[in-house]
This record gives sequence, structure tokens and C-alpha cells, in this order.
Amino acid sequence: MVFVGYVTGGVQDDDDGDDIIENTTSLISHTDGIKALEAPLCYVEQQSSASPINEGLLSSLSNLTSLTLSRNCFTSYPVGGPSQFCSVYTVNLEHNQISKIPFGIFSRAKNLNKLNMKENRISSLPLDIGTWTNMVELNLGTNQLTKIPDDIQLLQSLEVLILSNNLLKRLPATIGNLKKLRVLDLEENKLESIPNDIGYLCELQKLIIQSNQLTSLPRAIGRLANLTLLNVGENNLSSLPEEIGTLENLETLLINDNPSLHHLPFELALCNSLQIMGIENCPLSQIPPDIVNGGPSLVIQFLKMKGPYRSM
Repeated sequence: MVFVGYVTGGVQDDDDGDDIIENTTSLISHTDGIKALEAPLCYVEQQSSASPINEGLLSSLSNLTSLTLSRNCFTSYPVGGPSQFCSVYTVNLEHNQISKIPFGIFSRAKNLNKLNMKENRISSLPLDIGTWTNMVELNLGTNQLTKIPDDIQLLQSLEVLILSNNLLKRLPATIGNLKKLRVLDLEENKLESIPNDIGYLCELQKLIIQSNQLTSLPRAIGRLANLTLLNVGENNLSSLPEEIGTLENLETLLINDNPSLHHLPFELALCNSLQIMGIENCPLSQIPPDIVNGGPSLVIQFLKMKGPYRSM
């Protein structure tokens, strides 16, 4: 027998001496089975990793708002269907061995705004992903995704989207409809290009596309007026678009380890908020070696002096 734990609220004993949960607000389990963190909730029989929690247990916790079942080697979602997520706001199932998110599993989760499925074995997303309309943070990093469905555009409340360490070769153009998106992490995929529609992400602050197969960036990237961090290191970029100079709020630009990047646009000198720039392992052959060796600050000064914007 093992414990389920961490509770705020009261419990009472039933006729059999088992704990009945009356006002549970958080349920958390950890790596070596399900254990009590603070006060015990109830006893559950530890089952196989494919069926980790007794059917009906989560559904009985009518005030459950936060569920964490990370690092348990689970291969599937808890049995019990959509009713077990009726009141939850956050679900964390990271670092398991789950291969799919069941269709309709969140059909009654009208409050769900944060889902963490990082480090699982998910290869595709359910067809009803477009119904997760209240989702604010979605972490699908370190899975086996090869495609993001067009219906991702229906997640109009989404602010944080983590897709790092997957097998994505392209993004749907509809991603540009996520008007509230602030963070987009695409690190370590197989992306060969970024759609122009990314320019419609007017609230985007952090764009991470490190370790892909990009040879260019869309000119529309210059429309990301709120962007503060752009990480495109470890790609095969041969140039940066001139429009990068319109990114007035850009503070961090990482372009390191692009072996085909031989020059930088003069417009880069217009990024007056730029504080950090990574240029390691880029040939930059059209800039004098002593300037490159002097570091990013000297490179920016060189671009400003040699370009048409030296008087600005």
C-alpha cells in the first residue's frame, strides 16, 4: 500500500476506516510511487505503471485544482476519463512514459490552463486539441512529435508554448494566430524554415530556435516588436534579415555556431537595447578578424561605423 499526499482541507473516516477526501486542493506524487508529502489523503493500491491510480479516485476529489504525477514511469493517463479533471487548473505529468494524450480526456476540464507533458513519448496530439481554449501554458518538450496540428490556432489564451526536443520539420502557418503568445521554444528540432506568419505574434518576447536546420529567417521577424530574446544558434544560417534592426526591445541575440554566417546586416546596429550577443564559431569573414576577436560590442561598433546609420 502507498500514500497519496499533500492536502489542504479536511478528511473524515468512513465505516471501513479509510480516509474520505472532502476538500482536497492539491494532489502530488513522486518518483518512487505515490507518497504522502504532508498529510495523507487516502490509501491506494499501487498498480502497474499502465494504470497508476485506482479508477474513480481522482473523480472523487471534487475540489482538486492541481495534479502532479511526474516521474512515475506511467505509460498512460490515469483511468477514470474526463470527469477526473473537471476542476483542475494545472496538470503535470512530466517525465513519464506516456505515448498519447487520449482524445476527449480534457473535454470537461473547463478550467485547465497549464499542462506539462515534458519528457514523455508522445508522437502526435489529439484531434480535439482545439478545444483546450483556456490553455495558457503548454509544455510538450522532449517528446517525439513530428507535426503540430493546424488547430493549435484555436488556443487563443496560450502564452507559453514549449516544443523543444521533438522531431518537427515544419510549423503550421496557423501558429501566427496565437496573438497572446509570449514564449515560443522550438530548440532541438529538425526545422528547415520558419513561416512568415510568425510575424503576427505581436506579443512574443522570447523566440528560441536553437539547434535546428535553418538556413534563413523570415523577414517578418522584424515585426516582433516586443521580442527581447532571439536564440538562433547552432543552425546553418547564411545571413540575418535586415529587418532585425527594427527590434527595438531586443536584449539578447544568440547566433553562435552558424558555420555559414559570413556577414551581419548593418541594421543590427539599430538594436539599441541589445545587451548580449553570442557570435562564437561564426566565420563572419566580411568583418575584420581583429574586430570579431574583440567581441560582440566591437562588432556592433563596426557595423555602426561602416553602415549608413553611423550618424544615428
